[in-house]
Amino acid sequence: MWVGVMVVVALSSFLISEMRMFGPYSLIHALSVLTLVSLIVGIVAIRRGNLKAHRFIMISLYVFALVLTGAFTLLPGRRMHAVIFADGGQTAAVLATLIATLIGVLLLVRRRYSRA
Repeated sequence: MWVGVMVVVALSSFLISEMRMFGPYSLIHALSVLTLVSLIVGIVAIRRGNLKAHRFIMISLYVFALVLTGAFTLLPGRRMHAVIFADGGQTAAVLATLIATLIGVLLLVRRRYSRA
């Protein structure tokens, strides 16, 4: 399910042409191509029984899809930058606090289950 949604999201990014750098394309399109290639390599790895490679590719894809694309959306001049930092950074501070709290709770839950 997740792979299917990632394919749809990556392909839909080619409909975005707000920030043109290389003709109608930008760095986000390069990231979309990398995402599609990574998905294919990850699926091939698991079909060949290479669980270690599959796990590494999928976890890396998940982390970078969130972190890297999140960073792209927060670049100055982008809409999300204006939304989050419009009030002088208060929204960003609240969001960072919520994210840090969520990570802390997840780590505590993980620790509790790893001991059991």
